[in-house]
Amino acid sequence: MQAINSAALTNIAALIHARTVNLDIKAGLDFCESVHRRQVPGEYVSQVDEIIKAIAAGWFEIPRGVDLTFSKDQYGRLRQMASRAPWVIEIQSEALAFEEFRFNFRPKGGKSFGVKSIPDMAEEAAVVGNRLSRLPLEHAAGEITVELWLQILQDTQARAQQIRLQIECLSLEWMWNPHFTLTQQVARLRQFDCMHLLAEYISETRNRHLDRFEGKLLDTVKHRNLPVTEYEMQLAIELKRRHDEARATWLKNFALIKRLAAILDGVTTYHHATLSRRLKQESKGEFRLQRSPMNGALAIEIRYQYEVGHTYKFETPFLLVNYCLALADELEGVEPEFERYLEASDRAHARVKDLETAESDGQRHPATRRPDDIEGAAA
Repeated sequence: MQAINSAALTNIAALIHARTVNLDIKAGLDFCESVHRRQVPGEYVSQVDEIIKAIAAGWFEIPRGVDLTFSKDQYGRLRQMASRAPWVIEIQSEALAFEEFRFNFRPKGGKSFGVKSIPDMAEEAAVVGNRLSRLPLEHAAGEITVELWLQILQDTQARAQQIRLQIECLSLEWMWNPHFTLTQQVARLRQFDCMHLLAEYISETRNRHLDRFEGKLLDTVKHRNLPVTEYEMQLAIELKRRHDEARATWLKNFALIKRLAAILDGVTTYHHATLSRRLKQESKGEFRLQRSPMNGALAIEIRYQYEVGHTYKFETPFLLVNYCLALADELEGVEPEFERYLEASDRAHARVKDLETAESDGQRHPATRRPDDIEGAAA
């Protein structure tokens, strides 16, 4: 990255000489001819040369305001000048190439919901020359000195270098391999001062959402040097606890649905009040036939805020009862998981869907869990 010669660019005498030399160069003279013509003292020649080169590169102008500060007209061009700096142009080119490389590692099935990605390096590099935090929002005479402008340029260099380190860190293929050793990947992030990207890095490369528990663990890795192996162990323990908890919950739900089906098996009337009394009596008040507060459909509450049947918006007890029986059948031998429950629910709904026609024709048969009887009722 090009070094900024602050000593030369802030030398008042050199700036004054550079002004006249620059005019000569614009008129067609070369640098040596102008230096000789203008009788520039030897001790200032190298500094004037540095100033002229900066002007030619487009990121510097000789101040024309009071006390060698930038004028209002020059203030309007400062962002353009910063954008023309060679280190800004270089990092933008490098970032575009990196994003083409990164594109090769996008998930085949697309990004999962809730994934927090590493920032787009090309977008970050594109604004390096525009985000000048030290630059005053408005021009004030005598405020923007050469020293201030050089500090602003050094800020852009620092940002360009930060982006370059991130690109170098992530430019190895194994850094995008979700099955590679995470300890080595995190060590490389730390080596290139990229630990601030840790959460985004894991979320994107593993293509998954990070919850609060994992986020706090990663903060501990980042700020308190928690070993990656310890993070992985604690995360695995937590995921197993959640899995076991969810499994126990669905085991209970499945058992309650089977108990509900046993109560409803063989009912001969679908009168709302009669069914409601039967459910309350045989479940000892645990089950309730009701209108779901979520969508107004008929449903049976088998535990607090857990209802069976409300999803399909059954309007009559006849359809709801037969759905509950079919659901209990479909849950036989199914793993107690939410996804398997949804699949069983859809299969149960498909089994009783044709019963809507039978009910409209007045063909109501006693409810039964045997599949043949349900098919017969639909015939």
